[in-house]
Amino acid sequence: RYQNLTHFFYVFSAWDKGICQSWDDTVIWAICLDLPTVPVLYRGPFDAALLKRLWSPSFEGDELEGFVVRPAAAFPAKAFSQVVAKYVRAGHIRTQARSTRILRPNPIQVRRKAS
Repeated sequence: RYQNLTHFFYVFSAWDKGICQSWDDTVIWAICLDLPTVPVLYRGPFDAALLKRLWSPSFEGDELEGFVVRPAAAFPAKAFSQVVAKYVRAGHIRTQARSTRILRPNPIQVRRKAS
């Protein structure tokens, strides 16, 4: 359960006609639509050893569920399974019968923009 979210949704990709736009173009779209993007923990060539060293069990006061690795460049939808990976912490995914699951909304922390 997150306690320090500032928004209910964070942009993680932008698509146009079956093409996942580059990260830079995704950020531009997010800015134009006044939407927040997911935080970038690292940008550079894929380096599994570096990702392990960068891993932290928390981010901005909340337990980190995991992270996504994707190319900074645009790529077609058909390449998605070969170029995108999501790593989740142990115990993050818990399968329960739908009828017994209780949904609890995460609180949103209102942060005012500096004037």
